[in-house]
Amino acid sequence: MISAFSVLMLGGVKAQTIDGQWTDGFVFYTVEKTADDYHFDGFLGEDRSFTISKTAANKFVIKKESDEEYYSLGKNGYTVKYMTLTDSYGKKSEILASYDSKNQMFYAIEKDRTSNDNFFAAGITEMFEGILGQGTFEPFSDEYSSTNSVTIKMSGKVYVLKTTSDGITLYNSQKNDLAYEPTTVFKTFKYTDSGQGWWPQTSKIVLNVSILKLFDAKQLRLMRNEIYARHGWQFQSEDLKKHFSKFPWYKSLGNNASVKLSLLEQYNINLIKALEK
Repeated sequence: MISAFSVLMLGGVKAQTIDGQWTDGFVFYTVEKTADDYHFDGFLGEDRSFTISKTAANKFVIKKESDEEYYSLGKNGYTVKYMTLTDSYGKKSEILASYDSKNQMFYAIEKDRTSNDNFFAAGITEMFEGILGQGTFEPFSDEYSSTNSVTIKMSGKVYVLKTTSDGITLYNSQKNDLAYEPTTVFKTFKYTDSGQGWWPQTSKIVLNVSILKLFDAKQLRLMRNEIYARHGWQFQSEDLKKHFSKFPWYKSLGNNASVKLSLLEQYNINLIKALEK
């Protein structure tokens, strides 16, 4: 039987139940259903829990004790929508996204079908293997990881990865078993154009918050507009015109109304925009 929650979110399309474990890549939530409510229990140093509750208007909104919590789906009263997306490799993702009063995406979490570390590692690998090289590094999380850096292991040594305006930098860690604050630069990698831009995976995989938090607002803006650029979007901002004119593949169609984005690209654009703030 399809729950009312699933039908509402998918517009009648057959849905999976809202149970199991969900994550943004940082916090992992377990779900407990009570009547028409779904309580998401999460913890990261302090309580990050929230509830999705059905309203009299037959909508599902976020309900929690405080709006001060950083890692949670959204603020009190924000609408929640359920969706499924399939990436270019055939991987299906179930997503819960929150929307503010202007119907702008605020945050999103994804159903986790792996162990905690595997979800995190898979996302980092998909995003960075093009620049670091497939199979040359092993991403993992530990207590020293943060929202703007990630620890990786290469050739048995641990490094701290941070993004820059035109690439990524690996820093030596102070020990080879845990990544403490970075001290000296080990190696820098410049973004290269593969014929689809710096971040071609943004049109192929479902992005999540833990990946996007590695980039600052300026990088996220370029990343978001690169998706449009691949489809021939005509930019009005001079800095975007200048940036994408460097790529031989970029050709403006001159008519943005003719640009067609996939559902996955639309989702990634909305999530990136939500995190640019």
